[in-house]
Amino acid sequence: MNKWKKVRLPRCLLGRLTLINITVVTAFILLTTWGIYNTSCFLVDGIGTMNQMTQKQFESALLQYLWIFTFTTIVTGSMIHFFLTKKLTGPLRNLIDSTKTMKEGRYPSPIQRRSEDETGQLIDHFNDMVEQLKKNEQQRKKWSLIYPMN
Repeated sequence: MNKWKKVRLPRCLLGRLTLINITVVTAFILLTTWGIYNTSCFLVDGIGTMNQMTQKQFESALLQYLWIFTFTTIVTGSMIHFFLTKKLTGPLRNLIDSTKTMKEGRYPSPIQRRSEDETGQLIDHFNDMVEQLKKNEQQRKKWSLIYPMN
């Protein structure tokens, strides 16, 4: 069995995108924090005007501030990413709901287009398809009245 199948990833696109973003952002922030910490300690140690105890206090305070910064940045960035991604995937949710309506045998109302990108184009094509299906249904009904199939 593939070991990746055992990993429980979120099923929805928004959850997967958020998880990927949190992982990538966390890795970069932790690497940056580590680099800042080591560089700062090296530079302060190179000055040579601090005694050992002052140096340790500086390193401890720096590490504390960097952890606070790291945690705040990860949480804030993840929340912003989540809400922006949720806003971007909203039109896809509307498409899903409309296709479910069509599956039930009803024609959905047109979906409002909010962008000019690929999602907007997809919404336009979907709306055109629904209109064409409505017209085809009307033509079929019209023809069945003219030429009944008894």
